Amino acid sequence: MFRQRLLFFRTVLLATDLVLIALAWFLAYHLRLTSGLIPVWKGIPPLQEYIFPLLYLLPIWGVVGVSLGLYSPRRTFALRDEGWLLAKAASLTLVCFTATSYALKEVDISRLVLAIFWGAAIVLPLASRALIPHTVRQLRRKGTYLRRALVVGHEDHAHQVIKTIQQHPEAGLTIVGIAAESPRLPGTRLDGIEVLGTHREVGAIMRREHIDQLIVALSFRAYEVVEDVLAQVENEPVEVMLVPDLSRYGSLRCGVEDLAGIPALTLQGAPLYGWNAVLKRGLDLCISSAALVLCAPLMGAIALLVKLSSSGPVLYRQRRMGLDCRPFTLLKFRSMRADAEPPGMPIWSTKNDARCTRVGSWLRRLNLDELPQLINVLKGEMSLVGPRPERPEFIEQFRQGIPRYMLRHKIQAGLTGWAQIHGYRGDTSIEERLRYDLEYIQRWSLLFDLQILLLTLIKGFFHREA
Repeated sequence: MFRQRLLFFRTVLLATDLVLIALAWFLAYHLRLTSGLIPVWKGIPPLQEYIFPLLYLLPIWGVVGVSLGLYSPRRTFALRDEGWLLAKAASLTLVCFTATSYALKEVDISRLVLAIFWGAAIVLPLASRALIPHTVRQLRRKGTYLRRALVVGHEDHAHQVIKTIQQHPEAGLTIVGIAAESPRLPGTRLDGIEVLGTHREVGAIMRREHIDQLIVALSFRAYEVVEDVLAQVENEPVEVMLVPDLSRYGSLRCGVEDLAGIPALTLQGAPLYGWNAVLKRGLDLCISSAALVLCAPLMGAIALLVKLSSSGPVLYRQRRMGLDCRPFTLLKFRSMRADAEPPGMPIWSTKNDARCTRVGSWLRRLNLDELPQLINVLKGEMSLVGPRPERPEFIEQFRQGIPRYMLRHKIQAGLTGWAQIHGYRGDTSIEERLRYDLEYIQRWSLLFDLQILLLTLIKGFFHREA
């Protein structure tokens, strides 16, 4: 019964999308050709010429959407993820549609119509999907599309799983009971859920309670228990979900990946690969090149001030460690005396450092000494946003005394960062700085980078810890 309802729901969603895609097509035709908002130079083609392409546009959308997983069942719903899927579906559909139109030698369709259609094909289905969470919650409250679930596991980990399911009613699971890993008195409760027995009684509990979904929440050490549970349900028509306890092993961007057809758990991963890396590098190139052009007069004036105020080079070059601990030469406007640090004896800089020149103190207070690092960003040695790079000598000290310190090198070093926005730069707590750096890596997205850049412009130049 549940599978039939799920199939019905997916069919309705696909049919709704097809109607909206047709509406997006006619909307693009109207906005471009008949609304009067955009000048038309070669005459207005009749609507009939734009109706026939729908006969292959709609099937293309259906095939692309199904292949991309737009209509696959998902336990939870995130509007941002749906928007990204719809953008990919609209782009691929447009490519296939254009190729098909060319092959059929169809009427020459306005490129602006195609551009407007692309945007509408994302916005309209996304708007309809924004209603899904509310609709699903209403259905769940009425007891529709709910799956009866049994949680098997250790008390602590089972608590985390139950709490998560209870916080996400859109997942469509109602927890009937718990099969504990260790013996407990029948009738005792955990998070309001009754303990129905132990893992050795899973088969009997499932048949008695008509379970649809089995959730195995055990530690990595409980392989024997997992094997015992699976042996009990191997001939039962039930879905089995394994939720390993990653809390003591996973440390950074844990997730499940497909490794050439083999499901693999990532316990310690990095966010930047594939398109993510391309997008971040594109943002770095665009902003750093534009900033260098705009700041050229200011940088020239600063260089002149540094040269006239004290003897020594204008730029200060220092060896730092970046992505994957690869060394590079960091550039700064010199803010200290030329003899501020003896060769081979690194000295940690402090607030109001006596080694700073008068101009250097002013530059450090406004963070203007960092401007030459835009060149490092342009060269690909740094990013606009990321953990601030440290000197190799200090890294060796930190990695021995601070757990997980080296994880901050799984992403490109940055000109500014999440830790710096919160005031952790210069002579401040390394542990707190690391906490914010790892939070940044965990939460990374292009929008998060833009948020940090905006906050840097608003308050970064005048922060009290500069």
